[in-house]
Amino acid sequence: MFIVCLLAGAEHGILLKILFALWIVLTLIISLLFCPF
Repeated sequence: MFIVCLLAGAEHGILLKILFALWIVLTLIISLLFCPF
């Protein structure tokens, strides 16, 4: 999977970084909703 990301190129790398950042934010929001402090 990592090799595929490297072969994808710079433009796709930026899109993957954006999607990865969004996935992290969504995971944090869901974890906070289901596990409130």
